[in-house]
Amino acid sequence: MNRKIVASGSTILLYAGKEPSADKETMPDLTNLSYQTARDRMAALGLYIKTNSSITDTAQIVSGQTVAAGTQLDHGTVVEVTLVTSDSSMLGRY
Repeated sequence: MNRKIVASGSTILLYAGKEPSADKETMPDLTNLSYQTARDRMAALGLYIKTNSSITDTAQIVSGQTVAAGTQLDHGTVVEVTLVTSDSSMLGRY
């Protein structure tokens, strides 16, 4: 069995016999937004984000996205974002 772990607060999309809307949405620029703000902005458009980061707290901001801003996307599309910490207390500590 292949098990997957879903992070707390994640959105899971289930399509039960109905296709998502055929309308397109324009990918916003998520750069420098907090993870929460980026997730909310995407959800309002019927789009979703994921990240490989195991921590998605308010101290993390979006530093990159796999789909360029301005790209036309189908509803339900999931875009991967890269998160970095915005906590300046970590600067210079290794």
